[in-house]
Amino acid sequence: MHNDPSACDPDQLRALQDIFDEAWLQITSSSKLIIVADWRALRDDIACKVMDYAPSNLTDDEIIRAILASLGIQ
Repeated sequence: MHNDPSACDPDQLRALQDIFDEAWLQITSSSKLIIVADWRALRDDIACKVMDYAPSNLTDDEIIRAILASLGIQ
């Protein structure tokens, strides 16, 4: 997903939310998820990762896989 991080139109914002939602769903349903002490911090971390990857040329699925891999979930 390639976009300008300094400006998101509503469609881009929805796409970023969809990426976050799918990553969150996969993370919380993973059998590899360790006990999380601070769920809010995890959500913030995922959101930051989504925004970090947004300007890349990665597809949405590739961004999700990269986020999962960064957390040790594949």
